[in-house]
Amino acid sequence: MTATKPKTNKPTAARSLPRTKRTAATRREHVQARPTAKKSAANVPPAKIIEHKRDYIQTVGRRKTAIARLRLKMQGSGQLIVNNKNYKQYFPFALWQEVVTEPLPLVGLDKDIDISVKVSGGGLPAQAEAIRLALARALLVHNADWRPVLRKMGYLTRDPREKERKKPGLKRARRAPQWQKR
Repeated sequence: MTATKPKTNKPTAARSLPRTKRTAATRREHVQARPTAKKSAANVPPAKIIEHKRDYIQTVGRRKTAIARLRLKMQGSGQLIVNNKNYKQYFPFALWQEVVTEPLPLVGLDKDIDISVKVSGGGLPAQAEAIRLALARALLVHNADWRPVLRKMGYLTRDPREKERKKPGLKRARRAPQWQKR
């Protein structure tokens, strides 16, 4: 009997080299070699700097499929325009009107700001909540000290619930076809 060497399917050039273990010292050197990112004015995204150069603050709010693009002017007459209409005309239901304006009384800016919003997608309740999120974000850009108040009320949290996609073989996302015995 002759002993033969088992053949491998890999060519010799494609074989991987043995892995070497990194010691604790090399790990420390690797971690220390990384550049440290300090928070400074140079690391602030350019969009934040540009927003302060304009005479308004622009933010975006989303809810389900509704997207609201909001512009907030600090010196104004207290009007709120949604898609070129007064917000009371655009949102005929009083609850939706309250949802849109909820962050303003918390920070004491009821009458001295102008708000212009372009909103699309979704239904009116989702659009109202998208506007509320955009407004809370704009107020936060204006004054960061309002964060605890807005956060406590939940106005800075984006509601992640979206419609689940339809699955193949089902009527809707989870609704199965009706079973029939005969």
